[in-house]
Amino acid sequence: MRKVGTAFHETMKLRRTNLTQVLKCVSDGVTDRETIYRRTSLGANEAKTAPAYLRCCGLIDWENRITLFGKMAIEKDHFLSSAKTEWLIHYHMCAPHCAGPGFWGDIVRKHFIALGEPLDFELIVQDINTYITEFENKEINYNTVKSSANIFLKAYSELDGLGGLEILREEQPQTYLVGTPVEIPWRVMAYVLADFWEANWGPTLSVPHAQLNGNDGPAVLMLLNSGQMGQLLKPMQEAGLVEVNRVTRPWTVVRKWPSKDALLEAVYADHTA
Repeated sequence: MRKVGTAFHETMKLRRTNLTQVLKCVSDGVTDRETIYRRTSLGANEAKTAPAYLRCCGLIDWENRITLFGKMAIEKDHFLSSAKTEWLIHYHMCAPHCAGPGFWGDIVRKHFIALGEPLDFELIVQDINTYITEFENKEINYNTVKSSANIFLKAYSELDGLGGLEILREEQPQTYLVGTPVEIPWRVMAYVLADFWEANWGPTLSVPHAQLNGNDGPAVLMLLNSGQMGQLLKPMQEAGLVEVNRVTRPWTVVRKWPSKDALLEAVYADHTA
């Protein structure tokens, strides 16, 4: 999957107020930097960088076309302020098959499951640098790495970013604490499962239950332990979207949803802007 580079943000923070303005431009067919600059309150550099953020968040594609998620969000949650929208932005930022930077999901899987774990700025700098060196086989300016660490931490700790999810809070300057996130709506998790399944398991009809909870599975990306994932599977099964086989081992999960797009539309079916 094509992903943005580590320096995609150009020091711009993830601000939903900025994303909202640019997403409205894209929905109106405007994608060039100059027009975005004129039509929004963004600065020149922000107008340049915001489309990259929209792409990372799953709101537009690589051709600058608005996605179904982008359409649902702009129509039903204009300010991108609901927990369901913030969770879906988080998912697209860190899923390995989506456009977000590679280091993002790596840090999420490594640190965000451990509740109460302190995170300091230098640790995240080190993790990003290690990821780029070992997994991307690249070298990058250290100031860029530090800027990326700051962007990542502020995205989850500031309210205009994804702070509403309560994943991370800043205890003191450059020191953060991993908290208990807000509940994930089961329909959001149903869409996440369908999207992840399509990208990673293709047309396979059933997968071992353990794969959902493995380190590379969708549960960890959404900060769920196996028990929490099991609880979210219950309403999915009641709605006829999955079948969970616990009769014989290994336990399996069988997909029964009609399409992932239908699941995304269901997320916002009862939501009004």
